[in-house]
Order: sequence, then structure tokens, then C-alpha cells
Amino acid sequence: ELQQTQAEVELPAQFDLGEAAQPDTLRPMPRWWSAYNDPVLDRLVDTPLTRNLDLRAAAARLVEVQNQYRIARAPERPSIGIGFDANRANTPANTGFTSDLPGVPERLENDTYSLYGSISYERDLWGRIRSQSNAAESEFFATAEDLRSVQIGVLAETIAIYFELLDLETQLRLTEESVRLLQERIDLTDERYDRGLVTSFELYSLRQEFESTRTNVPLLEASIADAHGRLSVVLGLYPDEVAALLDAERSPDFVITPIPAGLPSDLLQARPDLAAATHRLEAARQSIGAAKASLFPSISMTATGGLQSGELTALLNTSQYFTNLTTSLFAPIFQGGALRANVEVTKAQYEQLAASYEKTLRTAFSEVGVTLEGYEKQQARYAMLLEERATAEASLQAQEARYRSGVGDYLAYLDARRNLLRVQTSLAGAERALADARLAVHRALGGAWIEDPAPPAA
Repeated sequence: ELQQTQAEVELPAQFDLGEAAQPDTLRPMPRWWSAYNDPVLDRLVDTPLTRNLDLRAAAARLVEVQNQYRIARAPERPSIGIGFDANRANTPANTGFTSDLPGVPERLENDTYSLYGSISYERDLWGRIRSQSNAAESEFFATAEDLRSVQIGVLAETIAIYFELLDLETQLRLTEESVRLLQERIDLTDERYDRGLVTSFELYSLRQEFESTRTNVPLLEASIADAHGRLSVVLGLYPDEVAALLDAERSPDFVITPIPAGLPSDLLQARPDLAAATHRLEAARQSIGAAKASLFPSISMTATGGLQSGELTALLNTSQYFTNLTTSLFAPIFQGGALRANVEVTKAQYEQLAASYEKTLRTAFSEVGVTLEGYEKQQARYAMLLEERATAEASLQAQEARYRSGVGDYLAYLDARRNLLRVQTSLAGAERALADARLAVHRALGGAWIEDPAPPAA
């Protein structure tokens, strides 16, 4: 026996998508990204909600399905129409017989004008029309969840590229600084080599490290250009518009509100893919009911009434009225097994969607567990790198103090600076990985588990 899945009770009276899927059109989404406390990120996220082309296409698809629902629901109500007919007939009078009677014309002419209205209605005795309407309604809600899924994907891609840009730009700045330090280190080592204080191996090792580091600069610049291009496509903007949005200080907070332990499984209901699978399973169940109802007789009624006259000037004479009432009963007897085969088709489609729903549910639970574990590990790695940076900074301060007091040499000071740059580069990558890991948790949960931050006081 098929189990009924929970679906929405009513379809919204209106679904306005003139601004290409504004977030308020769907279920409210907490602005969890504002926890990073970065105005530049907030502006970037707000942009794809109105300009992204994938979101516009998904919004148009939702409008299409909404009107398909209205089409499926229309037979539940009577169909009313009005019409006007004008007919002129001119036929031979002797068609079908031979007559020599006097006074019989050779041809017959007849003009008929009709002004009428009609109403027709099919009595939905077995629930076929109602099931089709319910299936279309469930498909509408599934498509609305598809739109929400695209919305979350666009937001996530925007945020991911933003943090990628931060990482790449930081790496480029630190790499260029490393190149300058290595060049200075090589110049000093050249002098020491000329005086016989270092071996050629040490000198050539430094030069090789310098060349290897320097080659990363054009690669990073190319990656930054690529990220800018991808961000332009996601935002639906031209490159100069994206540059204007990014032309501000960017300093997001990476240590933000922690994810609470023991998140309830009810949060998975916010996942749009799971909600869409639920609605489509319900649509398939309703389609089975519609297919079964097609096996039974259908009853339809049509009533027509109006005015009819042979002269157009007399058409509005109320004495020229006519009425017609027709009731029809149609029962399918033999159609080569097509109707029963259609029932089996809908059952098979339901089984496919049931398996897909179960897979989506298992995937959702798995993704939440994996992303939570990944985020925890990235937090631990980030904390370790913060400690390593503190150690590198302390080492640099010690070497600088030794050099200024005349106890240490300048080479040790340069090496301490290079080591700090190395740690800072690793930390920049860890910040991006931490942001991506938290973003993966948000996607796995279909949005957010936190309340929308309170607006600032006026």
C-alpha cells in the first residue's frame, strides 16, 4: 500500500518573480554569512539574488510549473463560453430525388444566425481530475524547492570564490615579499661566498629556491584573474562592476559563532533537495490515483442556450430562444491494455522516486556528518597554525633584538622573516579551508541553524 507523504495544503495565490527570484519570495533565509562581519561579502551576496542568470532561469521554470498547475486544476470547475454563429446554405432542391412538381424551386437558400452561451462540466466521480490537480500542485512545490536549491548554490559559490580570492591575493602578496627577501638573502650570500664563508651548494640552493618562488607569481596572478572572471559570471556583472564591489577593505572574521553540538535531525527538512524529493514522491502517488480513475466511466454535462433567427435584425427577439442539454456517459471497454499499462507505469515511476527519496535522505545524513567532522578538523588545524604563527613572530622578534644588539647576524633575521611568511601563507590557506568547511555545513543543512543576527540599532 502506498504511503501518503506530507505536502503543502494550499498553493500561493501569487508568485511574483519579476525581480528574478528575490529571497523573500521563498522561505525566509537567515543571513548567516553576516556572521563574518564583512560588508564587502554582504554586498557580493546580495548581488546574485537579483542578477544571477541561473537563478532567473530557475525562477522562470517555477512560473511555468505554477501555470501548469492552474491548467491541471481548471477541469475541476465548469467551463463557460459564449459564441456567435452565422450560417448561409445554398443547395440544389432536387438533391436525392427527382420531382416535376410545379412551384418547387431549383435551389434552396437558408440563413441562420445564432447567439448563444454554453456551460460544460465533467463530474469527477472517481477523483481523476482531483488527483491530477494534486500531482501538479506537488510538482509546483518541488520546483519551488529546486529554485531554493539554486539560490543556495549561487550564494555558496559566491562566498567560496570570495574566500578563494582572499587566499590568492594574500598568497600573492606574501610570495612577492618572499621573493624580495630571497633576493636580499642571495645578495648577502654572494658576498659571503666571495669571501669563502659559504659553499657553492648553499648559494645555488638559495638561487634555486628564489627561482622556484618567483615562478609562483604569474601562476597566482592567473588564478586571481580566473577567480575574478568566475565571480563576474556568478554575479551577472561585468568585470569592472565586480572590481568596484571589491574595491574596499576586506577583513572577515574567521573565528565566528561555533556550531552547536547535537543539531536536531529536523534541520534536514530545510534541505531543498530533500523537500523537493518529498513533493515529487507525493506527485507520483497522486498520478497513480489519476491513472486508476481513468479505468472507470466518466460523466460530462453540457448546457447550451441562446437566440436563433433567420434574419440578423430579428436575432435579439427573445421569442427566438433555444436550449439544449446533453449528458454523456463514457466507459472504456477495450483499449488494448493501454489504461492498465498506464497504471503500472505510474506505479513504477513511484517506486523510482521512492528509491531516489531514500537515497537523498541517506545522502543528507551522510553529508551533515562528514561536513561537521571536516569543519571540526579544519578548526583544529587553524588553531595549530595560529600557535605556529605566534612562535614564528616570537622568533622574529628575538632575532631582530639580537641583530640590533650586535649579538646575532642579519642572515638569521632574514631567515626568521622568511619563516614567518611561510607560516602566514599556510594560515591564509587554512582560513580559506575553514571558511569552505563551514560553508559545506551550511549547504548540508540547507541554509542555517542560527538565528538571523539582529539589525544594528538606528
